[in-house]
Formats: sequence, structure tokens, C-alpha cells
Amino acid sequence: MPIAKTFTERRIVTLLTLQEYADQIFGLPYRQPLKTIHEALAVHGWDASPFPEDYKPKCCGSEVSVRSFLGSAYRAECKVCHKFILDVTGPTFGNSWASFPDPKKVDLETDVEHVWIAGSAEVAK
Repeated sequence: MPIAKTFTERRIVTLLTLQEYADQIFGLPYRQPLKTIHEALAVHGWDASPFPEDYKPKCCGSEVSVRSFLGSAYRAECKVCHKFILDVTGPTFGNSWASFPDPKKVDLETDVEHVWIAGSAEVAK
């Protein structure tokens, strides 16, 4: 009669921090320390107080465009001056797909507040 053995495999996996992940996916003009939502808004002088659920900052005389996915905002951009804030844990879109950072490669749980960058699309041109 054959002997059945069960083996438990253990692996130690080192995850990227969100900062390391952001530094990998963004070009040099956008590499910066990750910020809280309030810190990112403050970079552009966008008022964050009070901060209601449906808050949209104003820039260049009008509300900025806010994009969300499944109820969570991941990007806000002024259509006039192209200043933006972006959640690095937000989705990436293709023609018929959306993807998020892989939790098997990126630590998405340690610092859930510091996930935003602030910049201007004009800087990259």
C-alpha cells in the first residue's frame, strides 16, 4: 500500500511598499513622496475642508473633473491647467479591462492613507 505524504510549503515573499511601487510605475517628473488626499489637494491649493462625500475641488474657476471606479475616486484633474491628483492604487484601464496593483507583489495594507500623488500633465510634455 503506498504511503501518502502531505507537505506544507512556506515561502517568504517581500512585497514592494506603495512608495516603491509608485516609483516603478511613474516617470521621473511624477516621482514624489506619496501623500494623503488632503496633502495632495493642498499641493494645488484645492480646498479640502469641509470634505463631503461628493466633494469636487475648484480650479481655474470651475469644478475639476473627478474620475471614479466602483464608487471610489482615483483621479481629479483641472481641464484648463491640467493639474491633477491620482491614487496610485487606483485602476489602470485597457480597451476592455481594468487592473489594480497585485496584492501578492505590493503591500496594499500597511499605509492606506498615503496613496496619492499630485502633478501637472503640462510638466511631462
